[in-house]
Amino acid sequence: MGGGTRQYSISVESSGLYLRNRAQFDEAEEIYRRVLRIAERLFVPDDVRAAILNNFGLVLLDKGDLDEALQCARRALDIGEKVFGSDDTHVATYANKRRADLER
Repeated sequence: MGGGTRQYSISVESSGLYLRNRAQFDEAEEIYRRVLRIAERLFVPDDVRAAILNNFGLVLLDKGDLDEALQCARRALDIGEKVFGSDDTHVATYANKRRADLER
């Protein structure tokens, strides 16, 4: 179940990325809310959940929902620190990018 769930989550999330790139933020938000519910109900690996939260947060940021965007960023960062450790360069890079996004 884990592999199929991972692939399904990535596939649905790709739809969200496509919609975000087309500036269809409301539709992208719906997709991300759905895929996040699926990811939280089923076994979806932490790295995939972190990516979903990251990209969902960017959609929310695009829409101007700073509070929820920040919640998503924090959750994604927490997962990254848990999986890779707080000293990991990818985690530090992610944290810096999200900080810059939220400050704009």
